[in-house]
Amino acid sequence: MTKSVLKRGILTFAVAISVLGTQFTPAMAQVPAQLKKENNCTTNENINLTVNFNAQMIEVKEAVTFIDVKISEIEAIAEKSGVQGLKLNSKSLNINSNRNYNQYQMQGQEISPTAVNLSGKASFILGSDENISEFIAALQTKDFNINYRMNSNTQCR
Repeated sequence: MTKSVLKRGILTFAVAISVLGTQFTPAMAQVPAQLKKENNCTTNENINLTVNFNAQMIEVKEAVTFIDVKISEIEAIAEKSGVQGLKLNSKSLNINSNRNYNQYQMQGQEISPTAVNLSGKASFILGSDENISEFIAALQTKDFNINYRMNSNTQCR
């Protein structure tokens, strides 16, 4: 990239910012808030948290209760983090007995004939996003694989 192209790119970027700055002022940003009050608007917010689980070579008895134990752990972390309104929406568990015995025997691991692999997920609905950053950080320190989604829409009548 030549210096003149780089300078034009920076100039274009600067012009775009100055144009955007003049188009959207703080006063204009308040207009939708005023319309909301006048038109009886409601805002709906959906907050979802999905946690995925995987485990290899665990006993069948342990696999059946695995997801419930993890859900209890997540609920305890939510309470400790100050998250309000966490509710279990759905859970699923897939237990797979197909595995490669030779792979584990070559690694010197003993294999129980009742050991299985599992995957699953638990989806939660949250009442608010208050303290959510602390909650997510706490889940990450416990090595949970999470997906956090927040959707918000406003409808006016």
